[in-house]
Amino acid sequence: MLDKFLCFLDDAFSFANDVVDVIGNMKDAEYEAKILREIDETAGQGAAQLALIGADYHNGENGKPQNSAIAALYFMKAAEMGDDGAQNVLGVFYWQGIGVTEDLDKARHWLLKSYQQCNAAAAGHLGILLLSDEHYDPNISILALEYAGTNGDAESQTHLINYYIEHDVLRDYEKAAYWARKAAENGVEGAEELYKGLKEEGHIDTPLLLFGMYTDGEYGKEKDMEKAAYWRDKIEQE
Repeated sequence: MLDKFLCFLDDAFSFANDVVDVIGNMKDAEYEAKILREIDETAGQGAAQLALIGADYHNGENGKPQNSAIAALYFMKAAEMGDDGAQNVLGVFYWQGIGVTEDLDKARHWLLKSYQQCNAAAAGHLGILLLSDEHYDPNISILALEYAGTNGDAESQTHLINYYIEHDVLRDYEKAAYWARKAAENGVEGAEELYKGLKEEGHIDTPLLLFGMYTDGEYGKEKDMEKAAYWRDKIEQE
């Protein structure tokens, strides 16, 4: 499935290349050198430690002044070292212009790097980002969102509900109901009421929803993998 996203990767995006843009905005050569030395020293403790310090700078916690530009530098190094959480955060930073200049190509690159490591939040962010860009096939976005939603990402579940209810071409109330049920199980506010509303309108007890109900043992159905397999076969026959 991920082969559909590989066009977003660019080996030119690296700490060595990208740090120049952030450092160039600090306008204090001595301070810049100090921060880079600290990052280099911390890298010896591993990517996770870099990401933790990056979060401290971003949030202004644990004795660190709030500075999203410095946070971005720490996340850049951690991302390059392979930390999927840092890759997700860095992707969001480039998407929203937090501590760095907004760059959607770099956002897609780092979100996909994280998604490749099965980071559900990154998959959701990538799906949402692509949905907002008319140049991309919405079905590609849905692949990422459904991966994230299946793995419990509440934001992605909410986007999927809205998408399947509101999209003019791909409107699908059955799928909306399915994701409303998932979101309700995940504690998303309003999802339970939406699911009940779709049920009253007759969008429940379809093969997709019955498969999920018997698989999970939810909404009045006891867990029954034999029945789940039956409804899965029905889905595949459609």
